[in-house]
Amino acid sequence: MNKDNLATAITQQCLNHLSKEVELLQSYITVSTMIHDNLGVSTEALEDENDPLTKLGKHTSQMEKERQQMTTAIAEYLKVPPQQATVRTLMETLDGENKRLLAEKRDELLGLESSIQQQNRTNSFLIRHTIDLYQRIAMELSDQRPSATTYSATGALSSDSTTNLLQTDC
Repeated sequence: MNKDNLATAITQQCLNHLSKEVELLQSYITVSTMIHDNLGVSTEALEDENDPLTKLGKHTSQMEKERQQMTTAIAEYLKVPPQQATVRTLMETLDGENKRLLAEKRDELLGLESSIQQQNRTNSFLIRHTIDLYQRIAMELSDQRPSATTYSATGALSSDSTTNLLQTDC
């Protein structure tokens, strides 16, 4: 096989794999969005026997194996150790249409990665907020309720020593 055919073959192999990576990341975004939408509302979708997180985990494991195969193929093509075999290093050796196609797919993956990172930050914030809310409610309902500190008419600090909500007469 001549050099151009080899370049096209390795490019096609990488494109096929990277397309699967795109699908996996899009699935992750879908699951992450579902978590976001159900945060504090319902865990029903996550408790389903067809749990999307479990499915995503299985796909991720399979993708790791395929990623290793792609890395090995790149390493063999470039005649470098697998640690040095990346799509970026492959792209540096290609030109024309092969390079352009890989660059487009790589950019698409990087865009999805950025989207996922933003969504993870948002979900993390919502989870922290939900936990904080539940902690405050629990403290209000228990003896661990923090006393409020206020200033009196004379400017002295005074502490509100009300009982907890469970002991308060309504």
